[in-house]
This record gives sequence, C-alpha cells and structure tokens, in this order.
Amino acid sequence: MLYERTASSLTASLSYVQDQIDDLDNITFNMIASESVQTSVKTYMESDNAYTKKTQIDNINSYLVRYIFNEKNIFCVHYLINDVLNVSGNMPSTLLASKRESLINGARAREGRGYYEFSADHKVLYYARQIREADPLTLDELLLIIIEVNLKNESAIQAGDQFRIVSIDEIGESFPVVNQSIQENKRPGREGYNIFRVENEKTYVTWKISSDGKWVYMLLSSYSKMYGRIVIIETAMLAITLIILLVMIIETSNSLKKTISPLDQFIRKIRNTDIENIDLEEEMNLYSSRPDEIGDLFRSFDSMSRKTKQLFDENYRARMLANESRLKALQMQIHPHFLYNTLDSIHFMAVINKQTEISSLVQSLATLLRHTINNKSDIVDLREELLIANEYLHIQKIRFEDRLEWMIEVPEELKAVSIPLMTLQPLVENAIKYNLETNLTVCRISIYARQEGEECILFVHDNGQEGSPEYMQEIANGNRTTETSSIGLYNIHQRIHLLFGEQYGLSFSKDDTGMTVGIHLPIKNTGGSVNENTKSEQDDE
Repeated sequence: MLYERTASSLTASLSYVQDQIDDLDNITFNMIASESVQTSVKTYMESDNAYTKKTQIDNINSYLVRYIFNEKNIFCVHYLINDVLNVSGNMPSTLLASKRESLINGARAREGRGYYEFSADHKVLYYARQIREADPLTLDELLLIIIEVNLKNESAIQAGDQFRIVSIDEIGESFPVVNQSIQENKRPGREGYNIFRVENEKTYVTWKISSDGKWVYMLLSSYSKMYGRIVIIETAMLAITLIILLVMIIETSNSLKKTISPLDQFIRKIRNTDIENIDLEEEMNLYSSRPDEIGDLFRSFDSMSRKTKQLFDENYRARMLANESRLKALQMQIHPHFLYNTLDSIHFMAVINKQTEISSLVQSLATLLRHTINNKSDIVDLREELLIANEYLHIQKIRFEDRLEWMIEVPEELKAVSIPLMTLQPLVENAIKYNLETNLTVCRISIYARQEGEECILFVHDNGQEGSPEYMQEIANGNRTTETSSIGLYNIHQRIHLLFGEQYGLSFSKDDTGMTVGIHLPIKNTGGSVNENTKSEQDDE
C-alpha cells in the first residue's frame, strides 16, 4: 500500500517533468524550421549596423513572445548569438553564471539535440539547445537557446513528502544509502523502494531512473508519519463501519414489516419513471398526505425528478446551442487528420518556397481549426477564445491588408475566466462583415476587458456606425429575427444565460467612435477563478 501510493506520486511527478521536456523539444524544433528565426539571426550576424542588429533582436524576441511564452510555465529565455547573451522574459531569471556555462557546454556537446539540468531546489528545469543553420544545410550554430521552466507539479506530492532529482553520477555522494540499491543495476527506467535513514530519520524512499539514464527521481516520505496516518485512518474506518452496520441492523429489524410494501411501490415507481415525459401532479395526491418517512421519500423523489427534468431540459438546450456554434467547424470535419496533414504540407511547401505570407496564413488557419474542431468542451478559458479571435483576424488581415486594424489588451489575471466556446469569434466576424465588407473605410477593432466586482466584462469595439444598441439588444433577447446564420447574437446570449445565469450575457452601447458589445461573465476573484458550478460542468465534460 505504501509503495503503491508513493510510486503513483513519483510517476506523476516524473511524467510531468518528461512532458515539459517533450514540449520544449517540439518548441525548439519549430524554431529550427522557422524561416523568420533563421533569417533574423543570419542578418544579425552579418550586419555591422547597430539599428539593423536591434531590429533583428526585436524580431527574435517577438517570435519568443508569440510562441514560447504561450507556455505558461516558461518564465525566462536566454539566447546567445556570436556568444552575445540576450535575455527575454517577464520574470527574473534564476540562472547562475556557472550553471549557464554548464548548459552551454552540454548543449554544444549534444550537437543539436536538447540538453537539460535542474536547479538545486528542483523547482526549475533548465533546457538548452543549439539552433543550427538549415538553409543552406551547413549545421553551423546560429544561436544557442536556454529556457527556464517553473516546475509546479505539486498536486501529486502529498504534504510532508519531498521530491528530489539527483544526477546518476552524484547519487552516491548525495544519498549513499539509496546508491547501494541503485548500483546493482543502473539501466534506464529501473525503479525501486526501501526504508533508509536519511538525515537521522527513518524514511521511506521510492526512486526511479530517468529514461535517458542521467537522473534519479526520488520521493522521500517520513515513515513514522505515513504509518501513523494509515493506522488512524484504518481504525476510524473500522469504527465507522461497525457503527453504521449496527445502526442498520437495529433499524432494519424494527421497520422491516412496516416498510416492505411501500418500498416495493416506490421501487416500481422508480422503474416506471420517464424523466423526459414525467407528469407528477396526479401521483402526488396519492401519498402527499402521508406524515411518515415513506411520504417524505415519495415527495423527495418527486422533487428530485422535477429538478432532474429541469436540468435535463436546460442541459439539452445548452448542448443544442453549443452544437449549433460548432456547425461551421463540423462541416469541415470530414477527416481532421487528413485536413491537418494537408495544411502542414502546404505550410512546409510555402516555407521551402519562401512564401512567408502563405505560410503564416496556413498556420493561422490550422490553429483556428484545431481549436474549433477538436475542442469537445462547451466552456473554455478566455485565453483560448482570444487565441481563436487573433488567428481569425490574422487571416482576415491577409485578405483586407491595410483596411483592417485590431488591438487586443486583456489583463493576464482575467485570461483564466471561463467563457462559452466560439463566443468571441462570431462577434469579431460581425464587426468585419457590417463595417468593412460594406464600406471602403479602415475597420478598427479593439478587444479589451476589465473586472467589476465579481464580474468580468469583455468588450468588442469597432468603429462602425450601423444599427443601434436597442436594435442589437432586441436581436440578442430573441425579440427580433434577422436573416443571419445560427451562430448569432441570440445564440451567444442564450448560451451565456444557460451556463452562468440570467444576470450574465451581452450588452450594447454606442458613441461617436462606434459600436461596443459587452460580454458579461462571472468571476470570483482577481485571479480569474470561475464559480464552482461552472467548474463542475467542465469536469463533467
């Protein structure tokens, strides 16, 4: 039992670390394949002009912000060009000079493959990799990148336990008692457990060697505390079980004759109840006057049945509206893998032929399709909705060029607020359709948000002047019909009502600068956590 609990925690922590490394492998591989990164670095290296060099550094930093810093655990990136160190990130670096030198040497020794180390307190993963010249394929080093990742996998580790990562070469020096067991066989993936004295305390140690054979992952648990907790829990469970069993025997003996017949009737009622077509009004008169527990049981069941039917109807309506919002995306879902592979092929052909605009357009389309087609949840984070809207605007920018401008400014603490899937993109699409496609002026779209008490308000503003707030509100409330697609204002307004409550939804305002749509969503604190009902709905998905 002890080993199963600790091994499960250790495996979860190890899996988390390995997932981080795999993600970094994929991110840095995309940098190798990125023509913009390759071009910016080579231009920087070949130019003597200070302004040109600064411009190229800004291009590289923009790439890092757009792709690498989308990973929430990455807080700092170092990169060397011609041995000149540059640092990008929103949080202070924890990387010491000695550790940086070790990572640089390790990455160069790996010759283009990823190399990683850990901080002394095991809370930071340092990942280093060479980005080599791909065109022409000289494999010369263009830049060397070092990424700092904050390891936050606390959920798998119980209070009082300690997670340790030690080099296989240093395990004997740091944990000699554990080393005795490991020395028998150091093959990658090997694992084990034992009870040792660590720092003069009896400790239960579970360990596993990493897949590359370089590291030993260990979970240290106080043996006395673990054993004491287990004894207390087992004793409490046994006592509760005996008490419940005794009460059940006494109650069953006293009430068996009185309850068999009504309970049999109740069981038949449960079997014959059809939630979709339930009608309780007539049956309630048959037993509503009973004052005993059987009457309470029948009434409670009827109350539960009515609530279940209400929830069933509301959930059905919510799912119907959510399915309508996915209709356009589902029409493209003939074979998602074939579609994605085709888009990837177009992207790489564009990269090879140096068609950067086509490559960017295909990447945006692929990202948009992945988020709309593959997402099976009715509720997503605002961060994902903003990504969908940004990619959609990027695609429209290719079409309309200088006639389309947009700005997205949403505080980071509000990006975790829950929002129905495909809420923001239809509003942006309407702004373009009624403002840009029907006029020759420049369409300017602004997306921003603020918190008011326990409510988050997301605003979509455009400089169009058509329509009035009252007219738009009537459409959203369903009091006026228009010849539009099913993904419209009424759809969005009703989905927010069903998922969060009648006090939330859409609002409209207008001034000399144009029309503004407000999306009112629930929030509990400035950290952006959603209410418990919404959270449970996401978990059920």
